[in-house]
Amino acid sequence: MRLVSALCIILTVASVSSAQTLSTDQILAKLDEKAKVFQGVEASITMAQEFTGVKTPAESGKLYMKTSKSGPMALMDITSPARSVKTALVRDGKATVYNRPQKTYSEYRVDPNSNTFQLLLTGFGVPSAALKKSYVPEAKGRETIDGVATEVLDLPLQSTQSGSIKKVTLWLDPKTWTPVQLRITEKSNNTTEYKFSNVRLNKGVSDSVFKLNIPKDALKQ
Repeated sequence: MRLVSALCIILTVASVSSAQTLSTDQILAKLDEKAKVFQGVEASITMAQEFTGVKTPAESGKLYMKTSKSGPMALMDITSPARSVKTALVRDGKATVYNRPQKTYSEYRVDPNSNTFQLLLTGFGVPSAALKKSYVPEAKGRETIDGVATEVLDLPLQSTQSGSIKKVTLWLDPKTWTPVQLRITEKSNNTTEYKFSNVRLNKGVSDSVFKLNIPKDALKQ
């Protein structure tokens, strides 16, 4: 009986130990490991926004990102719902958003080193040293998201940083150390939330993915 009791105690302690959450430094170390080898990612994505307490219908599609000599490239292809179908491409310091149903598009200049652009890579390929330049990372324990017991990392913006963002929150899968969910909270408390699934890291995303075939008769806005 004593042996059985001792085994039960050992198993209980082991179970509690395995369920312990990680510290901020431990989580950042895991993200650094991923950042060192990051080449590209492909994932299914769902995006939902909330403005002044009103939630907008969720949009879903695919996300592709890849590093290159000229800087990171990203393409987000929203395919549902039908009224929201559009493709956004960031490449070579330029962002292009093409609204396919309306055949209209817009172009913007983008700084690859800007906080806004780096948000696309947060949790996939941004090292902790880069995060600490703009944010104050803080581990927030565990939370189950879509059946995954994630490690939560809060990234409040440093007081010295300007802009509309108040903080970024990551829900990280401790098996892969990629985000299951990412939420951007603005100073107005408006939020944009991304959920990632079917994540494929470093699987050779082709450069040909990062192109937009905009019809000649599309209207530039």
